[in-house]
Amino acid sequence: TSGISCTGYQSIVIGLDEVYPEMTSEKQMEISKVLVQYLRNSSVASSGPACNQNISTTTEWLTVNLGRFSMSLNYSDLILLNNNLGGVGALDSLSPEQKADLILDPNSNALENETLILLVFDSLQGSADNGQLDVFFETFVAVTKQQNITIIKNSAVREIMLNRTLEALAPRLSSFKTEDFAVWFQINLFLLLPSIQPANLAVIPNNISCDSYRAVIKGFDSVFSDMDSETQQWVYSLFIRPFFSSNRTTDSSCLSNTISTQDWLYENFGQFSAFASFEDLVKLNHNMSGFESLSLLTPAQTAELTLSSGALNNTDEINAIFDQLEKNQSFENLDAFLTELSRDPERVVTPSPAVRDIMMQRAFDIIGPMLADFGPQEWKEWFQVKLSPLLPSINGSMLAMTTSGISCTDYQSIV
Repeated sequence: TSGISCTGYQSIVIGLDEVYPEMTSEKQMEISKVLVQYLRNSSVASSGPACNQNISTTTEWLTVNLGRFSMSLNYSDLILLNNNLGGVGALDSLSPEQKADLILDPNSNALENETLILLVFDSLQGSADNGQLDVFFETFVAVTKQQNITIIKNSAVREIMLNRTLEALAPRLSSFKTEDFAVWFQINLFLLLPSIQPANLAVIPNNISCDSYRAVIKGFDSVFSDMDSETQQWVYSLFIRPFFSSNRTTDSSCLSNTISTQDWLYENFGQFSAFASFEDLVKLNHNMSGFESLSLLTPAQTAELTLSSGALNNTDEINAIFDQLEKNQSFENLDAFLTELSRDPERVVTPSPAVRDIMMQRAFDIIGPMLADFGPQEWKEWFQVKLSPLLPSINGSMLAMTTSGISCTDYQSIV
Protein backbone atom coordinates (compact mmCIF):
# COMPACT_ATOMS: atom_id res chain seq x y z
CA THR A 1 0.00 0.00 0.00
CA SER A 2 2.98 2.31 0.20
CA GLY A 3 2.52 5.29 -2.10
CA ILE A 4 -0.57 4.03 -3.92
CA SER A 5 -3.72 6.04 -4.65
CA CYS A 6 -6.98 5.75 -2.71
CA THR A 7 -8.54 3.98 -5.69
CA GLY A 8 -5.80 1.38 -5.72
CA TYR A 9 -5.95 1.03 -1.92
CA GLN A 10 -9.72 0.50 -2.02
CA SER A 11 -9.32 -2.22 -4.66
CA ILE A 12 -6.93 -4.03 -2.32
CA VAL A 13 -9.41 -3.71 0.56
CA ILE A 14 -12.17 -5.28 -1.56
CA GLY A 15 -9.92 -8.27 -2.32
CA LEU A 16 -8.82 -8.69 1.29
CA ASP A 17 -12.38 -8.39 2.58
CA GLU A 18 -13.45 -11.36 0.48
CA VAL A 19 -11.02 -13.64 2.31
CA TYR A 20 -11.50 -12.05 5.76
CA PRO A 21 -13.35 -15.10 7.19
CA GLU A 22 -10.51 -17.39 6.19
CA MET A 23 -7.93 -15.44 8.22
CA THR A 24 -7.03 -16.06 11.83
CA SER A 25 -7.86 -13.28 14.28
CA GLU A 26 -4.15 -12.53 14.57
CA LYS A 27 -3.88 -12.16 10.79
CA GLN A 28 -6.99 -9.95 10.71
CA MET A 29 -5.44 -7.68 13.34
CA GLU A 30 -2.13 -7.56 11.48
CA ILE A 31 -3.85 -6.52 8.24
CA SER A 32 -6.01 -3.98 10.09
CA LYS A 33 -2.94 -2.19 11.46
CA VAL A 34 -1.48 -1.82 7.94
CA LEU A 35 -4.79 -0.42 6.62
CA VAL A 36 -5.04 2.04 9.50
CA GLN A 37 -1.50 3.25 8.89
CA TYR A 38 -2.26 3.90 5.21
CA LEU A 39 -5.37 5.91 6.08
CA ARG A 40 -3.52 7.90 8.74
CA ASN A 41 -0.77 8.76 6.29
CA SER A 42 -3.33 9.71 3.65
CA SER A 43 -5.32 11.90 6.03
CA VAL A 44 -2.35 14.20 6.46
CA ALA A 45 -2.81 15.36 2.89
CA SER A 46 -6.59 15.88 3.16
CA SER A 47 -8.78 18.23 5.20
CA GLY A 48 -11.21 15.49 6.23
CA PRO A 49 -11.20 11.69 6.44
CA ALA A 50 -8.77 9.97 4.11
CA CYS A 51 -10.02 8.48 0.85
CA ASN A 52 -13.44 10.12 1.19
CA GLN A 53 -13.96 11.03 -2.47
CA ASN A 54 -17.41 10.21 -3.89
CA ILE A 55 -18.50 8.68 -0.57
CA SER A 56 -21.76 9.91 0.92
CA THR A 57 -22.14 8.06 4.25
CA THR A 58 -19.93 6.91 7.11
CA THR A 59 -21.15 3.34 6.58
CA GLU A 60 -19.98 3.47 2.98
CA TRP A 61 -16.63 4.97 4.08
CA LEU A 62 -16.08 2.09 6.50
CA THR A 63 -17.03 -0.53 3.90
CA VAL A 64 -14.85 0.91 1.13
CA ASN A 65 -11.79 1.74 3.21
CA LEU A 66 -11.69 -0.99 5.85
CA GLY A 67 -14.28 -3.63 5.01
CA ARG A 68 -14.75 -6.13 7.80
CA PHE A 69 -11.29 -5.28 9.13
CA SER A 70 -12.96 -2.35 10.89
CA MET A 71 -14.32 -4.92 13.34
CA SER A 72 -10.79 -5.60 14.56
CA LEU A 73 -10.18 -1.99 15.54
CA ASN A 74 -10.88 -0.13 18.74
CA TYR A 75 -13.58 2.51 18.54
CA SER A 76 -11.01 5.13 19.50
CA ASP A 77 -8.92 4.20 16.45
CA LEU A 78 -11.93 4.53 14.15
CA ILE A 79 -12.77 7.98 15.51
CA LEU A 80 -9.23 9.15 14.83
CA LEU A 81 -9.62 8.03 11.23
CA ASN A 82 -13.08 9.51 10.74
CA ASN A 83 -14.69 11.55 13.51
CA ASN A 84 -18.08 11.23 11.79
CA LEU A 85 -18.19 7.67 13.15
CA GLY A 86 -19.19 9.09 16.52
CA GLY A 87 -22.72 9.62 15.26
CA VAL A 88 -25.51 7.18 14.53
CA GLY A 89 -24.97 6.81 10.81
CA ALA A 90 -22.51 3.92 11.06
CA LEU A 91 -24.03 2.01 13.99
CA ASP A 92 -24.86 -1.09 11.95
CA SER A 93 -21.27 -1.22 10.74
CA LEU A 94 -19.79 -1.16 14.25
CA SER A 95 -18.94 -4.30 16.18
CA PRO A 96 -20.62 -4.93 19.57
CA GLU A 97 -17.37 -3.93 21.28
CA GLN A 98 -17.25 -0.67 19.32
CA LYS A 99 -20.88 0.07 20.20
CA ALA A 100 -20.05 -0.33 23.89
CA ASP A 101 -17.06 1.98 23.46
CA LEU A 102 -19.29 4.48 21.66
CA ILE A 103 -21.84 4.83 24.45
CA LEU A 104 -19.06 5.08 27.07
CA ASP A 105 -17.02 7.62 25.09
CA PRO A 106 -17.25 10.90 27.08
CA ASN A 107 -17.23 12.81 23.81
CA SER A 108 -20.36 11.02 22.55
CA ASN A 109 -22.38 12.04 25.64
CA ALA A 110 -24.42 8.89 24.95
CA LEU A 111 -25.16 8.25 28.63
CA GLU A 112 -27.24 11.42 28.55
CA ASN A 113 -28.80 10.72 25.14
CA GLU A 114 -31.87 8.47 25.26
CA THR A 115 -32.30 8.51 21.47
CA LEU A 116 -28.75 7.31 20.83
CA ILE A 117 -29.08 4.54 23.44
CA LEU A 118 -32.29 3.34 21.78
CA LEU A 119 -30.57 3.27 18.38
CA VAL A 120 -27.61 1.32 19.77
CA PHE A 121 -29.93 -1.32 21.21
CA ASP A 122 -31.99 -1.38 18.03
CA SER A 123 -28.76 -2.19 16.23
CA LEU A 124 -27.76 -4.88 18.74
CA GLN A 125 -31.14 -6.58 18.71
CA GLY A 126 -31.58 -6.22 14.96
CA SER A 127 -28.43 -8.17 14.24
CA ALA A 128 -28.62 -11.72 12.94
CA ASP A 129 -25.86 -12.55 15.44
CA ASN A 130 -27.61 -13.46 18.70
CA GLY A 131 -24.32 -13.21 20.58
CA GLN A 132 -23.93 -9.48 20.01
CA LEU A 133 -25.53 -8.56 23.33
CA ASP A 134 -23.16 -10.79 25.30
CA VAL A 135 -20.10 -9.37 23.54
CA PHE A 136 -21.40 -5.82 24.01
CA PHE A 137 -21.68 -6.31 27.77
CA GLU A 138 -18.25 -7.91 28.08
CA THR A 139 -16.79 -4.67 26.73
CA PHE A 140 -19.29 -2.50 28.64
CA VAL A 141 -18.25 -4.07 31.96
CA ALA A 142 -14.53 -3.86 31.16
CA VAL A 143 -14.63 -0.22 30.08
CA THR A 144 -16.81 0.95 32.99
CA LYS A 145 -14.23 -0.58 35.34
CA GLN A 146 -11.37 1.08 33.46
CA GLN A 147 -13.13 4.44 33.60
CA ASN A 148 -14.24 3.89 37.22
CA ILE A 149 -17.89 4.44 36.29
CA THR A 150 -19.86 3.40 39.39
CA ILE A 151 -23.25 4.82 38.48
CA ILE A 152 -25.22 5.83 35.40
CA LYS A 153 -26.82 9.02 36.64
CA ASN A 154 -29.44 9.41 33.90
CA SER A 155 -32.26 7.17 35.13
CA ALA A 156 -34.05 7.24 31.77
CA VAL A 157 -30.93 5.94 29.99
CA ARG A 158 -30.50 3.30 32.70
CA GLU A 159 -34.10 2.15 32.32
CA ILE A 160 -33.85 1.91 28.54
CA MET A 161 -30.68 -0.18 28.73
CA LEU A 162 -32.16 -2.51 31.36
CA ASN A 163 -35.53 -2.84 29.61
CA ARG A 164 -34.00 -3.62 26.24
CA THR A 165 -31.47 -6.04 27.70
CA LEU A 166 -34.01 -8.08 29.68
CA GLU A 167 -36.36 -7.99 26.71
CA ALA A 168 -33.62 -9.56 24.61
CA LEU A 169 -32.68 -12.07 27.32
CA ALA A 170 -36.26 -13.15 28.11
CA PRO A 171 -36.37 -16.12 25.69
CA ARG A 172 -33.06 -17.41 27.07
CA LEU A 173 -33.68 -17.08 30.83
CA SER A 174 -35.54 -20.39 31.20
CA SER A 175 -32.45 -22.25 29.97
CA PHE A 176 -29.94 -20.23 32.03
CA LYS A 177 -27.66 -22.09 34.40
CA THR A 178 -26.73 -20.67 37.79
CA GLU A 179 -23.49 -19.25 36.42
CA ASP A 180 -25.42 -17.47 33.65
CA PHE A 181 -27.68 -15.75 36.18
CA ALA A 182 -24.59 -14.79 38.19
CA VAL A 183 -22.85 -13.24 35.17
CA TRP A 184 -25.87 -11.21 34.11
CA PHE A 185 -27.30 -10.11 37.46
CA GLN A 186 -24.06 -9.68 39.42
CA ILE A 187 -21.77 -8.35 36.69
CA ASN A 188 -23.31 -7.31 33.36
CA LEU A 189 -26.39 -5.57 34.74
CA PHE A 190 -24.81 -4.22 37.93
CA LEU A 191 -25.01 -0.54 36.89
CA LEU A 192 -28.55 -0.93 35.54
CA LEU A 193 -30.35 -2.92 38.27
CA PRO A 194 -31.25 0.13 40.43
CA SER A 195 -33.83 0.90 37.71
CA ILE A 196 -35.55 -2.51 37.80
CA GLN A 197 -39.28 -2.20 37.10
CA PRO A 198 -42.24 -4.55 37.74
CA ALA A 199 -42.32 -5.56 34.07
CA ASN A 200 -38.62 -6.47 34.25
CA LEU A 201 -39.14 -8.61 37.34
CA ALA A 202 -41.96 -10.48 35.63
CA VAL A 203 -39.49 -11.66 32.97
CA ILE A 204 -37.41 -13.64 35.48
CA PRO A 205 -38.82 -17.20 35.80
CA ASN A 206 -39.91 -18.18 39.32
CA ASN A 207 -39.33 -21.89 38.71
CA ILE A 208 -35.55 -21.59 38.67
CA SER A 209 -33.34 -23.50 41.12
CA CYS A 210 -32.50 -22.15 44.55
CA ASP A 211 -28.90 -21.59 43.49
CA SER A 212 -30.00 -19.60 40.45
CA TYR A 213 -32.46 -17.61 42.56
CA ARG A 214 -29.69 -16.79 45.03
CA ALA A 215 -27.46 -15.64 42.17
CA VAL A 216 -30.16 -13.14 41.17
CA ILE A 217 -30.77 -12.00 44.76
CA LYS A 218 -27.06 -11.43 45.26
CA GLY A 219 -27.12 -9.07 42.28
CA PHE A 220 -30.14 -7.16 43.58
CA ASP A 221 -28.68 -7.02 47.09
CA SER A 222 -25.45 -5.48 45.79
CA VAL A 223 -27.39 -2.42 44.55
CA PHE A 224 -29.94 -2.30 47.39
CA SER A 225 -28.71 1.08 48.64
CA ASP A 226 -28.91 2.53 45.11
CA MET A 227 -32.61 1.61 44.79
CA ASP A 228 -35.41 3.83 46.05
CA SER A 229 -37.76 2.32 48.63
CA GLU A 230 -40.46 1.62 46.06
CA THR A 231 -38.05 -0.39 43.91
CA GLN A 232 -36.83 -2.32 46.96
CA GLN A 233 -40.44 -3.19 47.77
CA TRP A 234 -41.04 -4.32 44.18
CA VAL A 235 -38.12 -6.75 44.34
CA TYR A 236 -39.56 -8.32 47.48
CA SER A 237 -43.23 -8.41 46.53
CA LEU A 238 -42.88 -9.16 42.81
CA PHE A 239 -39.87 -11.48 42.76
CA ILE A 240 -38.96 -12.88 46.18
CA ARG A 241 -42.46 -13.68 47.44
CA PRO A 242 -43.67 -15.19 44.14
CA PHE A 243 -40.54 -17.33 44.01
CA PHE A 244 -41.19 -18.82 47.45
CA SER A 245 -44.90 -19.17 46.65
CA SER A 246 -44.24 -21.21 43.49
CA ASN A 247 -44.99 -24.90 43.63
CA ARG A 248 -41.49 -26.30 43.59
CA THR A 249 -41.41 -29.94 44.63
CA THR A 250 -37.93 -29.95 46.16
CA ASP A 251 -36.36 -27.60 48.70
CA SER A 252 -39.29 -25.20 48.51
CA SER A 253 -37.77 -22.96 51.20
CA CYS A 254 -34.21 -23.10 49.80
CA LEU A 255 -32.77 -24.50 53.02
CA SER A 256 -30.05 -26.43 51.19
CA ASN A 257 -26.46 -25.22 51.28
CA THR A 258 -27.08 -22.96 54.28
CA ILE A 259 -25.33 -23.55 57.60
CA SER A 260 -27.61 -21.57 59.93
CA THR A 261 -30.86 -19.62 59.95
CA GLN A 262 -28.84 -16.41 59.77
CA ASP A 263 -27.05 -17.76 56.70
CA TRP A 264 -30.40 -18.87 55.21
CA LEU A 265 -31.87 -15.41 55.73
CA TYR A 266 -28.85 -13.65 54.23
CA GLU A 267 -28.47 -15.95 51.22
CA ASN A 268 -32.16 -15.97 50.28
CA PHE A 269 -33.28 -12.46 51.17
CA GLY A 270 -30.26 -10.23 51.64
CA GLN A 271 -31.32 -6.77 52.79
CA PHE A 272 -34.78 -7.35 51.31
CA SER A 273 -35.61 -9.41 54.41
CA ALA A 274 -36.66 -6.06 55.90
CA PHE A 275 -39.86 -6.26 53.85
CA ALA A 276 -40.92 -9.68 55.13
CA SER A 277 -42.97 -10.23 58.25
CA PHE A 278 -41.37 -12.44 60.87
CA GLU A 279 -44.39 -14.72 60.55
CA ASP A 280 -43.70 -15.21 56.83
CA LEU A 281 -40.06 -16.02 57.55
CA VAL A 282 -41.03 -18.64 60.14
CA LYS A 283 -43.49 -20.22 57.69
CA LEU A 284 -40.68 -20.64 55.18
CA ASN A 285 -38.17 -21.90 57.73
CA HIS A 286 -39.69 -23.80 60.64
CA ASN A 287 -36.25 -24.11 62.20
CA MET A 288 -35.81 -20.36 62.28
CA SER A 289 -34.28 -19.20 65.52
CA GLY A 290 -35.12 -15.55 65.75
CA PHE A 291 -32.41 -14.87 68.32
CA GLU A 292 -29.70 -16.37 66.14
CA SER A 293 -30.81 -14.03 63.34
CA LEU A 294 -31.55 -11.06 65.58
CA SER A 295 -28.95 -8.82 63.93
CA LEU A 296 -30.70 -9.23 60.56
CA LEU A 297 -34.22 -8.47 61.78
CA THR A 298 -35.90 -5.09 61.53
CA PRO A 299 -37.36 -3.53 64.70
CA ALA A 300 -40.86 -4.51 63.50
CA GLN A 301 -39.77 -8.12 62.92
CA THR A 302 -38.07 -8.07 66.31
CA ALA A 303 -41.40 -7.03 67.87
CA GLU A 304 -43.10 -10.00 66.18
CA LEU A 305 -40.38 -12.25 67.56
CA THR A 306 -40.90 -10.75 71.02
CA LEU A 307 -44.61 -11.55 70.93
CA SER A 308 -44.20 -15.10 69.60
CA SER A 309 -41.06 -16.38 71.32
CA GLY A 310 -41.77 -16.06 75.02
CA ALA A 311 -39.24 -13.25 75.38
CA LEU A 312 -41.76 -11.28 77.47
CA ASN A 313 -41.13 -13.82 80.22
CA ASN A 314 -37.38 -14.17 79.73
CA THR A 315 -35.01 -11.50 81.03
CA ASP A 316 -32.01 -12.75 79.03
CA GLU A 317 -33.94 -12.69 75.76
CA ILE A 318 -35.44 -9.23 76.34
CA ASN A 319 -31.97 -7.88 77.15
CA ALA A 320 -30.65 -9.39 73.90
CA ILE A 321 -33.50 -7.69 72.04
CA PHE A 322 -32.71 -4.29 73.55
CA ASP A 323 -28.99 -4.79 72.91
CA GLN A 324 -29.89 -5.02 69.22
CA LEU A 325 -32.34 -2.10 69.32
CA GLU A 326 -29.67 0.15 70.85
CA LYS A 327 -27.37 -0.29 67.86
CA ASN A 328 -27.26 2.51 65.28
CA GLN A 329 -30.44 4.63 65.39
CA SER A 330 -31.68 3.52 68.81
CA PHE A 331 -34.57 5.99 69.16
CA GLU A 332 -35.95 5.18 65.70
CA ASN A 333 -35.49 1.45 66.37
CA LEU A 334 -37.34 1.65 69.70
CA ASP A 335 -40.12 3.71 68.11
CA ALA A 336 -40.69 1.10 65.38
CA PHE A 337 -40.40 -1.76 67.90
CA LEU A 338 -42.98 -0.38 70.36
CA THR A 339 -45.28 0.75 67.53
CA GLU A 340 -45.42 -2.82 66.22
CA LEU A 341 -45.85 -4.25 69.74
CA SER A 342 -48.90 -2.05 70.33
CA ARG A 343 -50.31 -2.15 66.77
CA ASP A 344 -52.86 -4.90 67.38
CA PRO A 345 -54.47 -4.78 70.86
CA GLU A 346 -55.54 -8.44 70.50
CA ARG A 347 -51.91 -9.51 70.16
CA VAL A 348 -50.57 -7.55 73.13
CA VAL A 349 -49.01 -9.85 75.73
CA THR A 350 -48.40 -8.55 79.25
CA PRO A 351 -44.71 -8.94 80.16
CA SER A 352 -43.69 -10.45 83.47
CA PRO A 353 -42.86 -7.82 86.12
CA ALA A 354 -39.11 -8.52 85.86
CA VAL A 355 -39.12 -8.23 82.07
CA ARG A 356 -41.33 -5.13 82.22
CA ASP A 357 -38.87 -3.46 84.61
CA ILE A 358 -36.01 -4.11 82.18
CA MET A 359 -38.02 -2.88 79.19
CA MET A 360 -39.08 0.33 80.94
CA GLN A 361 -35.56 1.12 82.15
CA ARG A 362 -33.88 0.42 78.83
CA ALA A 363 -36.60 2.24 76.88
CA PHE A 364 -36.23 5.25 79.17
CA ASP A 365 -32.43 5.21 78.70
CA ILE A 366 -33.09 5.62 74.97
CA ILE A 367 -35.88 8.21 75.04
CA GLY A 368 -34.55 10.25 77.97
CA PRO A 369 -32.18 12.40 75.91
CA MET A 370 -34.97 13.01 73.38
CA LEU A 371 -37.64 14.27 75.82
CA ALA A 372 -36.59 17.91 75.45
CA ASP A 373 -37.60 17.74 71.78
CA PHE A 374 -41.02 16.20 72.40
CA GLY A 375 -44.08 18.13 71.28
CA PRO A 376 -47.71 17.59 72.41
CA GLN A 377 -48.25 14.77 69.90
CA GLU A 378 -45.10 12.90 70.94
CA TRP A 379 -46.04 13.07 74.66
CA LYS A 380 -49.46 11.64 73.85
CA GLU A 381 -48.20 8.87 71.55
CA TRP A 382 -45.40 7.72 73.82
CA PHE A 383 -47.10 7.87 77.21
CA GLN A 384 -50.62 6.85 76.18
CA VAL A 385 -49.80 4.20 73.56
CA LYS A 386 -46.21 3.07 73.00
CA LEU A 387 -45.05 2.94 76.64
CA SER A 388 -48.47 2.14 78.10
CA PRO A 389 -47.80 -1.60 78.79
CA LEU A 390 -44.55 -0.67 80.54
CA LEU A 391 -45.69 2.29 82.68
CA PRO A 392 -46.41 0.18 85.78
CA SER A 393 -42.59 -0.10 86.03
CA ILE A 394 -41.86 3.63 85.84
CA ASN A 395 -40.12 4.91 88.96
CA GLY A 396 -39.96 8.25 90.71
CA SER A 397 -36.65 9.36 89.26
CA MET A 398 -37.79 8.61 85.72
CA LEU A 399 -41.03 10.54 86.26
CA ALA A 400 -39.22 13.48 87.85
CA MET A 401 -36.83 13.71 84.89
CA THR A 402 -39.72 13.38 82.45
CA THR A 403 -41.88 16.10 83.99
CA SER A 404 -39.08 18.60 84.64
CA GLY A 405 -39.90 21.87 82.91
CA ILE A 406 -42.77 20.60 80.77
CA SER A 407 -46.07 22.39 80.20
CA CYS A 408 -49.32 21.55 81.98
CA THR A 409 -50.73 20.15 78.74
CA ASP A 410 -47.80 17.77 78.31
CA TYR A 411 -47.92 16.87 82.02
CA GLN A 412 -51.60 16.02 81.67
CA SER A 413 -50.83 13.77 78.69
CA ILE A 414 -48.45 11.80 80.88
CA VAL A 415 -50.95 11.58 83.72
